[in-house]
Amino acid sequence: MAAVQHDMEARPHDNPLRWVVTSRSRPDVEHLVDLAAFGGIGNCSCEHFQFRIAPDLRDGRRLGARRCSHILVARNAFTDQMIQTMVRIREQRAAAGR
Repeated sequence: MAAVQHDMEARPHDNPLRWVVTSRSRPDVEHLVDLAAFGGIGNCSCEHFQFRIAPDLRDGRRLGARRCSHILVARNAFTDQMIQTMVRIREQRAAAGR
């Protein structure tokens, strides 16, 4: 029987580069994502990342900068947040005549 898949949601954690992302297959489980870890590749508390990806990164093998789906969701949420911030700043500057 296939696992039920849910949309993953991301929310900021304790700083702009750390996010909490829900699991796709287990919506009651949350993973902590640090976008700054491993030189910007990111780190996730999920089993897939910790057991399959992180060991290679710790050994210095980048292997195409692999990322789990939680990191990708957090990166998208971070990017959306930054774009909204930049648009707001641009609108404020335009309103101020700069």
